[in-house]
Amino acid sequence: KAVSVAGFFSVDTLCVSAAPKAKGLQKTIRGYIAHRFGKDAAKSGLDYVKESGIPVLYVQGDRDIVVPTKDHYGYLKKHAEEYPNVTLRLQKNRAHQAFWTEGGQAYYDQVFGKRGEKKFTIEDLLAIDYSKMNVDDPKLMKAIVDFFGE
Repeated sequence: KAVSVAGFFSVDTLCVSAAPKAKGLQKTIRGYIAHRFGKDAAKSGLDYVKESGIPVLYVQGDRDIVVPTKDHYGYLKKHAEEYPNVTLRLQKNRAHQAFWTEGGQAYYDQVFGKRGEKKFTIEDLLAIDYSKMNVDDPKLMKAIVDFFGE
């Protein structure tokens, strides 16, 4: 069994998206990834999920803009018959960190803005109480434990 929180990228896409401002390096990155992983470099994680047949609990926040909810959760929901091994769980009022409590998400929104649009000085960043956002949602953690126990 497996749990995925917020998306199934290909190795290729994941590596290139990790360096969005390195446009000049993307061809080099893709070349290295293709050499390292061969024909599977650009293969979607969704393909692996379908081919493996292993049970997957897929969790995503309904406000995720990093991995847009419609692109992954929405796709899996629309094509559920193709993915009978996938159990979907949408976390309401959560963004990319779907495992946080609603209070943790609210604190993040207050500090960074709902879309992460606020700009900061180093002093601002040092004053943030990260422990207020990095709190796991006990209901989701129970659902994950229950999923593995089934």
